[in-house]
Amino acid sequence: MRRVFFREMSAFLSTPVPYFITGIFLLASGLFFFHETAAVSLLSSRIAQTQVSAGVSLSELLLVPFFWDASMLVIFLGPLVSQGLYAGKGTPGPAYVFPVSDGKIAFGRYLAALGVLGAMLFLNAFHVAVLAFFAAPDWGIVFSSSLGLLLLGAAVLAMGAFASALTRHQASSAALAMGIALVFWTSGWFAPLMPGSTTGAVLQELSIPFHLSRFFRGMISLRDLSYFLALTVFFLGLSAVFRGGTGTGVQATPPGELRAVRGAGFIVLLACTLLFAHLILIGHDMSGDVSSNGRNRLDLRTENIIRRLKSDVGILVFQPAGINARGAGGLLDLFARESRRISFSVVDPDLQPSLARRYGITRYGQAVILARGRSVVLERGGEEEIANALLSLEQGRKKNIYVLSGHGEGDIFSTGRAGLSGLRESLERSGYGVHKSILSGQDAVPWDADLLVIPGPRVELGPEELYAVSRFIEKGGSLLVALEPRTDGGLKALLAEMGVELNGAVVKDPSSRALGGDESVLVVDTYGEMKGLDGFSHTTLFPTARPLGMGRKLPPRTVVSPVARASEASRSSEAGEPGADRAGVSGGYENREGPPSIALLARKTSRTGAHAGVLVFGDADFLTNAYLNVSGNRDLAAACVGMLLHGGSYVPIDARRGDERPFVLTPAQGFAAFLFSVVLLPLPFFLAGAWFRRVEGCE
Repeated sequence: MRRVFFREMSAFLSTPVPYFITGIFLLASGLFFFHETAAVSLLSSRIAQTQVSAGVSLSELLLVPFFWDASMLVIFLGPLVSQGLYAGKGTPGPAYVFPVSDGKIAFGRYLAALGVLGAMLFLNAFHVAVLAFFAAPDWGIVFSSSLGLLLLGAAVLAMGAFASALTRHQASSAALAMGIALVFWTSGWFAPLMPGSTTGAVLQELSIPFHLSRFFRGMISLRDLSYFLALTVFFLGLSAVFRGGTGTGVQATPPGELRAVRGAGFIVLLACTLLFAHLILIGHDMSGDVSSNGRNRLDLRTENIIRRLKSDVGILVFQPAGINARGAGGLLDLFARESRRISFSVVDPDLQPSLARRYGITRYGQAVILARGRSVVLERGGEEEIANALLSLEQGRKKNIYVLSGHGEGDIFSTGRAGLSGLRESLERSGYGVHKSILSGQDAVPWDADLLVIPGPRVELGPEELYAVSRFIEKGGSLLVALEPRTDGGLKALLAEMGVELNGAVVKDPSSRALGGDESVLVVDTYGEMKGLDGFSHTTLFPTARPLGMGRKLPPRTVVSPVARASEASRSSEAGEPGADRAGVSGGYENREGPPSIALLARKTSRTGAHAGVLVFGDADFLTNAYLNVSGNRDLAAACVGMLLHGGSYVPIDARRGDERPFVLTPAQGFAAFLFSVVLLPLPFFLAGAWFRRVEGCE
């Protein structure tokens, strides 16, 4: 068989057809790739104009569309590779001087065509390799997507083999193969028209995009593998039945006996295919996630929340029937696998409007969590929302966070660079209630407040407001304070009572200049070893931070711990000091205990036994819309809030951004990507095809 394969591959490669098809495939995929890359770059550039920290997901916005485009090329170009696979019905094959059956010759030609298609898909991945110079693509998704395309190509080539066995004309066989492939491609379009029916489920299972989509998300599923393998085997079996003797072998099998053998083989293959289909339809599936960021696995913190459940939970996701509903079911299935206490159902609100009205559902995608006689309506039904709703329900009451306003702080409803709308949305997705608080004229913090946030006041708090904050701490309330270097908001004395000293200095890090930034912009990767931050390894960014010091003599029943430190190379200099040198070292304040702390946590037990936590940051900008999404800033904020409200026993999760990051190509980089993908990669194959065509003409 090996000799047949190499002989057929050699004969196939001596014609111009595979080279021209490969060149066309790479040219078309290169144009698609460049278009998608330019669009994502433009989107990222426009976002950055309004929100510096924003990024884009290369997987969702570039890789997935690119591989969908490539799949359509396989549908239309694959039959051109497989046309005329059999001698006597198109292109004649090589003559054999050793005994070989017609079946081996046909299968050898199929493998040769599959080898050419595999080489095309391998070269197609070189388009993505260009991204490695400008960004960090998810190679796990690239691998699974390429595997999905190869399986699709194997099925399309088998359809081409069947079509080639039915007609003597190459153009007709290619057109017939495309038609068959398009039937399987579009079958899923009709499934939503028959929700809940067996026919709709069968049409969905026969749909190529349904099984291909998970490969493009980084999932390798036994259900999808068996689908493409069954499809391939089925059409190869059909081609064996309709092919008939070609007479190309030295020892050909008699036609009558050959048809009997092929008929029996077809019955066996059909039985195996039906068995595969049965296993698929009854839901026997095993899958694995190969994406680099684990986008198809539950977060470890989510799993921790699920394991702590003490009551039964029901989840309803309101989605119309179809692919989207099945995607929601896939996510909920991950929850159900972690605990028998969780059950779920995907509800079509169009078919059950009374149930939708009961829970106030107004649009597709909303979810309802039912537990302990309570219900929580979620807007998106994503992992982070479901996990944090479970956390809130288990705690019995939603935690309330009040953000101080009225002193020049960022507004929680403002979407500008200095606003805090991103922080508010993040905390709300984490299951908290977030409210604006104005203490002016009030003698107490709102009674239902669990955490008070004071984000960079530019005007000092009044005596009444300071008294209200002090009482709130004495009663065991938690406080998060973020202060800019040149103002303390009148909180200096109150924080000193908690063992936190404010210094009139700015932390500078000369190593930041090596990263292309200003030395006052701190890149932090050192954090305290406390419950809630253990295992936290994200890099965070603090623009213009002040150092924080621990009091030489701490108040009674008070413990102060560092939460975040600047790098070893950093130093503290007086804010605005003209005489500070380029390293930031001057005669001003300098931390005598090593690198300056830019975040401290003070815990105090009052005389009444109440436990209060005060977390102080030497920078407020990192919480704003402009910087919240930079690196691990959002994760640090979520971890600190969870530490204050839950003592680190629970850490609410926020949306996992995966590979989201700024992605902007310069004109030179864009031209280089275009030159490689559209010109340099396909050009050699067009030249090779022209050369072999010339050789054929000379012969």
